[in-house]
Amino acid sequence: MQQSKKTAYGGIAAALTAVMLIVTGYTSYGCYAAAALGGIILLCFSYRIGRRYALTSYAAAAIVSLLLCSDKSGSMLFLTFAGYYPVVRNKLNEIKPAVWKIVLKCLVIFSGGALYTVAFFFTAGIPEFLSGNNNIVIWSVMLLGCIIVFLAYEALLGIFEKRYKERICTLMKKFLN
Repeated sequence: MQQSKKTAYGGIAAALTAVMLIVTGYTSYGCYAAAALGGIILLCFSYRIGRRYALTSYAAAAIVSLLLCSDKSGSMLFLTFAGYYPVVRNKLNEIKPAVWKIVLKCLVIFSGGALYTVAFFFTAGIPEFLSGNNNIVIWSVMLLGCIIVFLAYEALLGIFEKRYKERICTLMKKFLN
């Protein structure tokens, strides 16, 4: 595929993702689903245009959503974890020793979850919430929540990726080539 087509597809992916994140400011919990769906959009485009262009689209969508989205929690989730993970997930799955694959995935989720939590609390202006005797309990519950969300997201990405390769990729190749 020509570089101009890849750039155009990357722009479309970034625009779709950014619009999805911006529109979810009208719902309460839609921002979390939109961040996950934005990552799935980038996963689809990464098969078509490559990982490098998909990561560039991720960066553009993250910047636009941070600037224009009224609900910053969805933008933060997309920026810290849900946006880039589906694109780099395939590279992590290629690692042969299963132990290293699990360790790297855990590092990705813990770093993304910690960055999201810290950034969200300090940008939302509520660091007082973490002061006091319940500090360890709150961080432990948040870490457990991050692990549960990650496991669900990983399972759903695996199911979606399988179905996408079986059905949608064949149709896209037929119509887009």
